[in-house]
Amino acid sequence: MPNASLFPQRFFSGSDAMNTGLRGDSRAYFRPTRVTRRARLHPLTQPDMETLLHLPDRKPPSSMVEVIQALRDRKLEPLHDHKSWGDWIVFPGYDTVISIESLRGLAKSATIEHADPEETELVNDILAAFGSLGWWGREGDEEFQLA
Repeated sequence: MPNASLFPQRFFSGSDAMNTGLRGDSRAYFRPTRVTRRARLHPLTQPDMETLLHLPDRKPPSSMVEVIQALRDRKLEPLHDHKSWGDWIVFPGYDTVISIESLRGLAKSATIEHADPEETELVNDILAAFGSLGWWGREGDEEFQLA
């Protein structure tokens, strides 16, 4: 039976909820899957599906309002979903989500969780939005400035 915490944060009803293996109420909420860079996949499978983002130590945190506005400036339609266990930014019509760590409305790190390799334009717009706020990307021990 699949674990409900491993599926995209979407509302399922009817037969969609039944396909998850959950019992009882036919409505369920899920959170996104997480594939880390540590998981080395066969060359013919999908590439790494996670991009880590952060602000350099010398920079003050970005407010969630600034992050959402930067995404809107890139013509995206972000929806901020605040939960007690974490914040998510989702994009209607897309499976890619952003898991963002915020404390009292301020954020210094986030993870783009790529759900579909076909959504590269969305991911590039997300990277550009975070880059406009001075955020950096991280891959292993290497950091790089976002454009």
